[in-house]
Amino acid sequence: SEERQQLRLAKTKEREKARAQKEKELEEAKKALEDEGGWWKATDYMPDKDKDAINNAFEKFATKTSEFDNSNKDQDGEWWKKDPYRRDWERNKGKGKKWTAVMQGAKERATEPELAVREEFYKGNDWWKADKYKRDWEATKDAEWWKEEPYIKDWQQNKHEGARWKAAD
Repeated sequence: SEERQQLRLAKTKEREKARAQKEKELEEAKKALEDEGGWWKATDYMPDKDKDAINNAFEKFATKTSEFDNSNKDQDGEWWKKDPYRRDWERNKGKGKKWTAVMQGAKERATEPELAVREEFYKGNDWWKADKYKRDWEATKDAEWWKEEPYIKDWQQNKHEGARWKAAD
């Protein structure tokens, strides 16, 4: 039993020594690459079986299709993406109290980097309000009024008995 324990301890030390040597070699290789102006990639030194496992996991995830309708949901749990906070940004910009809070309902202001991320999100989802798109919509809205959602829904639900899609104006 004691002999077995000593053998186990010796093997553990051997593995630790081999691991330390490998880490040292990796650090040296990384430094040499960086000194030459190259980029160090961990995958260059990763065993093939580990690379395959990672690739398989990504492939499995990428081919999975979700049937969940997230068109009107706050999926990521970031409370500041909800409508009341977006409207606060639209109306008040940097002076807004709701969207700039560090936490939902808090009076303290979030950090500048966090506010920059939020503002970038709001701006990215506000493209359709630009004057160019408003003018385009105004110019075409009357010509194709029947393609708007209430009329399409009326047709889908009521077919020929629908009232909205048959309206002249």
